[in-house]
Parts: sequence; structure tokens; C-alpha cells
Amino acid sequence: ATYAVLAFPSTIAGKLLRAFPGTCLQAIKLLAQKPTSGTPFEYVADTPISQVLHAIHAQRYTWDDAFMVNGDLTEDQEDTTAGRKIQAKLARDRDVLSNARKGTDTLRADLYAVQPGHHTYMLGKITYFCIKVITVTKVSISSMAETSAVSRSTYTAEIIRPATMEACASIFNLFTLFTVEMGVASACIVCQFFHFTFYEAIALHGIPWQMAFELVVIILRRIEDSGGALTLSNAYDVVHLNSAMSEARQNASVHYPHLAAMLRSGASGSQDTIIFNGK
Repeated sequence: ATYAVLAFPSTIAGKLLRAFPGTCLQAIKLLAQKPTSGTPFEYVADTPISQVLHAIHAQRYTWDDAFMVNGDLTEDQEDTTAGRKIQAKLARDRDVLSNARKGTDTLRADLYAVQPGHHTYMLGKITYFCIKVITVTKVSISSMAETSAVSRSTYTAEIIRPATMEACASIFNLFTLFTVEMGVASACIVCQFFHFTFYEAIALHGIPWQMAFELVVIILRRIEDSGGALTLSNAYDVVHLNSAMSEARQNASVHYPHLAAMLRSGASGSQDTIIFNGK
């Protein structure tokens, strides 16, 4: 669940609050409320045009459908005072749709399709705050008013790969703190998620912590892509672990090149270094 207005309590140190400026809270709220692509949408006469635009950019509706339904609704109105008011509203809707389509045709019509969800956005902001190293992952949030075309604000969410396991612990600690304080999940659920996905994966499967960190990122993204079927509390049990492990191994090889040979060989990296004794 998310609050209508995200805010942090005064008990959080001011230094930590710098990880999430006000614009970041807006991004988290919009990402958390983002509807799943493919969710049915119905355009009726009194539907606000902003909802139609959001549905189009969330890939729940198409431009052609919006124009066709708008025309049908206009023709169906009776020649009464109420009917003429609805016709005038639908005419304004059509103008907004035309202006919005011109803008997105020259820019990008899938504003929601390529961006991550609120979990990975939060992880990116926290890793940047803890490590201060910039990579390249961006989030685009569309802000659509009923009287104008699409205006867009871009928020960066750099997912930084930590250099030490201590940095991982710091990142997970702050992720838990902010997730709980924003009402995204309870402390019990978040702590269990990291226990099973990171710490237990290292202990039971003998994988290096770098690969376990990539596993956390992968499962968070699968949660966001599941349309609500996966959550922080059930993802580890539901996700096909072998495929997630394979993807984590590949990602770790890219982000930690010094481990590439060891990861390709299937070694765990948790054993002591073997020194040739000359025999």
C-alpha cells in the first residue's frame, strides 16, 4: 500500500533524507500506482481525458481506439442541454488527444513501458546515496493535464554495484528503513526477502555476494513485471530459481569482470584460494 502523500517522519536523520528529495517521492508514488500493461480500460462520456491519456501511455488503450470511441460517443448524444454539454466536453477531449498524439509521435509513446517499478527505483536511489557512483538507468514519468499535451519529468535512478559486502549491508539497511517508513511493506516482509534472496542464497548455494546482489535486483524486477502476482513476501518461493540464478550469474560477470572466469566455471567464490604446491 502507498500513502496518498508520501512523507517521512522527523525521526529519520536529515542526512539520510537527502537520498529521497521531494521529486523522488513523487516518482515513487507514480511508479507504485502505475497500472499493469494490458489492464482493460473503458472510455465513457464522463471519463476525464487525463485518465484516457494515462491508459494510452500505460499500453492499456490505443490512440485509434480513443479517437473511434470519442466519435461514437459524440454521435450518440441527444440534442438536449445535457447532451450538448457532453458533446462540447468530447470535442475538447478530441483536441487534447490530437495535441498529445502529435507530441508523443515525435518523442516516445511508450512512456511507461520501459521504466522500472518503485522497488528498483528506490534501490537505485539508495545505492547512489551510499556509493556516489553514477551509472545509466533512467525513469520517465509523464505528467498529463487535461488541457495540454504530454509534459515529462525525468528522474535518474542509478543502480550502483557495491564494491564490498559491507556496502551491500548498508544498502539493504536503508532500503528496509525507507520501504517501511513509506508504507510499501512491513519490516518483517522486507527482512525476510533479503534473508532468503541474499543471505540464504549465499549460504545454501555457495554463490559470491556479488551474484547474490544481482539476484536481488532480478527478483525485484520480476516482482514489478508480474502485475501483482509476485510480492516481496512470496517472490523467492514462486520465481523459477534456476533461471534467476543463471541471469544473476551473467549479470555479475558483466558488473564484476574480475569474477567472470570464476562465475563461468560455476565456482562459488566462497572457498579459500587454492595455491599450487608444485607437486
